[in-house]
Amino acid sequence: MRRSEKVVGGPLRVGHRALLRCAGLTDEDFQKPIVAIVNSWNEVVPGLMHLKQLAHHVKMGIREKGGVPLEFNTIAICDGVAMGHEGTRAPLPSRETIADSIELMTEAHGFDPMVCICTCDKIVPGMLMAAARLDIPTVFVLGGGMLPFKPSYGRFKGREMTAIDVAEIFELMQRGEIDAEYAKYVEENICTTAGACAGMFTANTMQCLTEVVGLTIPMMATTPAAYSAKLRLALEAVEQLWMPTGRKSSQVTS
Repeated sequence: MRRSEKVVGGPLRVGHRALLRCAGLTDEDFQKPIVAIVNSWNEVVPGLMHLKQLAHHVKMGIREKGGVPLEFNTIAICDGVAMGHEGTRAPLPSRETIADSIELMTEAHGFDPMVCICTCDKIVPGMLMAAARLDIPTVFVLGGGMLPFKPSYGRFKGREMTAIDVAEIFELMQRGEIDAEYAKYVEENICTTAGACAGMFTANTMQCLTEVVGLTIPMMATTPAAYSAKLRLALEAVEQLWMPTGRKSSQVTS
């Protein structure tokens, strides 16, 4: 029996189905597994900016596989932006909020399997915690890393730089080794694309860990966010998701 049958199956659930019809579901949809698409996309965090596009491909894959994808979001904090002020205290406890919100949404709406779409530091662990608590079939679609920056002139010409190198820029400017104009050039270009900060920090290590433990497919963690291969990997990952069949949920029988 599908978990979603307790929400959409039988004559007692006429009100539930009426509400879900308002969200676009049909008679045919009520006979299929209903899949939670948990997306950490927002407009604040560079590592998550591209996840809306990934979610589109995930939902296409779910439809092709015979499921009904329904997407909802979690909160997501950028550790880099939160650093160095009162916001530093926010990322670590946000894991619990992420896990709690996913657990609440999934249990309340009777989702069958789940796809978690995430990239950055505390979001991946928060979603892993939710997956462990819920113990339902789950696949992760990971955002990947940001591409490095290679300055075309000046002190760092030709050197690969990542967001972490910004810390060096302030010190060099204070010592007079670079001027404000060059510092601004680096600031404006060092974060090149969407994706996790390019380096072995929490975001990328947690993505790699998720791949190692088998919650996603090979190469999902290490393929950069900007590569078109990421979209194909999203579809391939969804193909691995187990979805229950169960009996048909009649509207006129219990």
